[in-house]
Amino acid sequence: MENGLMPIKYSTVTASSSGVNATSVTAATAGTYYTATSAFAVGTYTITCTSSTVTNVQFWTGTTYIGATTTSSGTISYTLGTAATSIRFWTDTGSNVVITLTLTAVAASASGFSGTLDTITASQTYNYTGPAFYVVVGGGGGGGGGNYGSGGGSGGVSTGFTILNSAQTITIGSAGNAGTNTGGNSGNATIFGTIATSNGGSGGNLSNNNGGGGGGGGSPGGGNGGSGGYSGGPSASTASPYAFVKSGTTGGGGGGTMQAAGAGSGIGSGGSGNGGSASGYGGGGAGGTGNNQTGGNGSQGVVYILRVPG
Repeated sequence: MENGLMPIKYSTVTASSSGVNATSVTAATAGTYYTATSAFAVGTYTITCTSSTVTNVQFWTGTTYIGATTTSSGTISYTLGTAATSIRFWTDTGSNVVITLTLTAVAASASGFSGTLDTITASQTYNYTGPAFYVVVGGGGGGGGGNYGSGGGSGGVSTGFTILNSAQTITIGSAGNAGTNTGGNSGNATIFGTIATSNGGSGGNLSNNNGGGGGGGGSPGGGNGGSGGYSGGPSASTASPYAFVKSGTTGGGGGGTMQAAGAGSGIGSGGSGNGGSASGYGGGGAGGTGNNQTGGNGSQGVVYILRVPG
């Protein structure tokens, strides 16, 4: 007995095709236990009958029971994890009830594959043609020097997928230099041909005891430098969505007064402490503290390209 329904007769019926992925059977009489032979592949099935009837369906492979389901208001979705060679079914009411099983989804087999990762740190002509993911990072800004110097902003981070049909000119954005009793210099843009441009971060400010804000992050998605005062720490850039290419962020440099740690990890990090320089790629330099204090240098940009099989 299943779901309160006790089949009282046993009968064999013929399953018929009612569409490309559909199989239909008929329960002539309620309460009769029917069997029908047909091939049911692994996948998700939508099982339907008249809404006034409850149909129980069992899946079998030979004499091995696989699983069962019961319709509700005339329909049910059921995922079959093992291929079946027959079904057994019965209804609670009605006569000549048509039950249709439609294969609506098939589980695809997924497997990883390896591509070739190019890490480009010098301007050049890139000659690959074909599909590729990319992460493009602009140069970081230099930290401001002097009293309450603020941190430089990080370079922008552009990401995407493209199919390259021709050689592309790659320009790597240089880092912004730190200032000594002046603001830091901005970093420069990294340009991936006609595909993407990531602008450099702005240099930090010479705050002259006023605690000015840090340098702005380059577009798109760059992180700001930390304030030269006692509030406003640096921020990280937008994270790369392609961990299989390059994971993580880069970030702005810390403000000089707070001597805060720089932001960002994975691609690059902003400079920390009193005038610390950025590390990795695209980070902003930290601000300096004190007269004649020099801030930290930013770090240059980079382009990551993952060549994938076409």
